[in-house]
Amino acid sequence: MVHLRTDLGEGSSGDAEWLALLHALEVGLAAGERDLLLLGDSASVIDQAKGKARFRGPPVVQSRFAELASRFDRLRFRRIKRTQNLAGIVLEQVRRRSPIL
Repeated sequence: MVHLRTDLGEGSSGDAEWLALLHALEVGLAAGERDLLLLGDSASVIDQAKGKARFRGPPVVQSRFAELASRFDRLRFRRIKRTQNLAGIVLEQVRRRSPIL
């Protein structure tokens, strides 16, 4: 299943990573999942989500993450290489073809 949101406004790549992570948690909850493995290519966001680095985003994002994360029995995070991030590759291709993204 693919989820593409184009209504989130502008922001940094870190903002995009956090919004994608929050959305993944929301999708997991809606599907009734209690144990998730989340893949991402942003070491910074993964370390922040794991609590290994100080959170650097807006407080509303941090509180939303904490609220969603608390509803799972287990969250695991795995960093992948950017070349393995199929979602990021597709989004980059879409962005190059569309002035909207």
